[in-house]
Amino acid sequence: MIIRKRTAVSDAALNKTGSACVATPLGGTSDDTPQIMDAFKQCGKGGSVAISEGTYNIGQVMNKLDFQNCDNHINGKLVWSADYWLSHSISVIYVGRSTARRIGGKNVAIRGHGKALLDGNGQKWSDENKNAGNQNGRPIYLNLRQATNFLVDEYHKTYTKNRHTFVAHSQNVAMANLDMNTASSSQYKTVNTDGTDTWNSKDIDCISVKGNSTNVYVSNITCYSSGGMCIGSMGQDASKPDYIDNSSNVAWIKTYPGNGHVKNVMFRNIEFTNVNQPIYITTFLNFREYHRVEIYWHVSNELPSATGIAQYISFMGVWGGPTSDRSPGTHLLTSGL
Repeated sequence: MIIRKRTAVSDAALNKTGSACVATPLGGTSDDTPQIMDAFKQCGKGGSVAISEGTYNIGQVMNKLDFQNCDNHINGKLVWSADYWLSHSISVIYVGRSTARRIGGKNVAIRGHGKALLDGNGQKWSDENKNAGNQNGRPIYLNLRQATNFLVDEYHKTYTKNRHTFVAHSQNVAMANLDMNTASSSQYKTVNTDGTDTWNSKDIDCISVKGNSTNVYVSNITCYSSGGMCIGSMGQDASKPDYIDNSSNVAWIKTYPGNGHVKNVMFRNIEFTNVNQPIYITTFLNFREYHRVEIYWHVSNELPSATGIAQYISFMGVWGGPTSDRSPGTHLLTSGL
C-alpha cells in the first residue's frame, strides 16, 4: 500500500511503502521541514527514512528523541534558513547553547552516501555578528541527545551557524567520513564552529571534548578553518567539577576557572601546517570582548582556582609549521603545569 501525502504547494512530499518513507522537496521557497518530520513520525521506529535528491528548505526546528531501529538516508541538499532561530532554537543545556536539530533514540544510522550536503547558511550570521562572541540562539547544527548505538556517516556540512555537532548524554556513537567546512568568505570570522563536541557521553568514535567524557578515540580527521581538535572548555561552572581521562589524538587543552582535572592525555602523530598556536594549553581561560576586530583570551582573576592540568601530558611525533615566524609553536598559559 502506498500513501501519498498531498499539500497545497505540491502533490509530492512524502511517499510511504510499508515501514519505508521517502521524502521529496516541495520546490521553490516552501518549507520542507513538515514532510521530513512526518517521515520521522511514521517510519522512525523499526523503519527507514530516505530524503531523496534535491534541495530542501529547513525553516523549523527538528526535534525527534525516540528513534528506534531506524535507518536514515540523506541524498539531497538541506539548507537552513538564516532567520527564525534566535527565538526558536532548542536549549542543549550546556553553557546556554542551543540547537536547530535534536535527535536521539537507539540503534540508528544516519547515512549521507557521499551525496548529502547540509548547509547551515551561517555566512549571514558571521557577517551580522561582526567578530563578536557567542550569540544566544545561534544554533548548533545537530545535537545528538540520549543517543545510543548511533552511526553518522558520509556527508558534507558547511556554513554552520555554531558548532557542527554536539553529542550529549549519549553512548556508542560512531562518526565517520564527515567533511565539515565553515570558512568565512567575508572579512568577518566564524565563531565556535567546532566539528564535534561531546558532553556527558562515552564510547564516542569521532572533537572538542567537554567534561565527563571517557574513552574518546579520534582518527583520520581533516579540519578546515576551525579550532581543530580540543579538550575543553572545562571548569566553566565552578560548582560542577569536570574530568577528562584517557583521551588520545587531540590538539588543544583549554580550561576555565573551576574545578576538575585533565590527565593521561597523549598528542601523537599529528602533522600540521599554517596553525596559529600548534600546541595550546591554557588555564584561567576567559573571553573578553573589546570594541575591536579581535577576540582576546586572558588570564582571569575572577575565581580563585583553575582546572588542574598536572599529570601525564605528553607529545610524540607532533610536527609542522605555524602561520608565521611570530606565531608561537607552543603556548602555555597556566597556573601550574
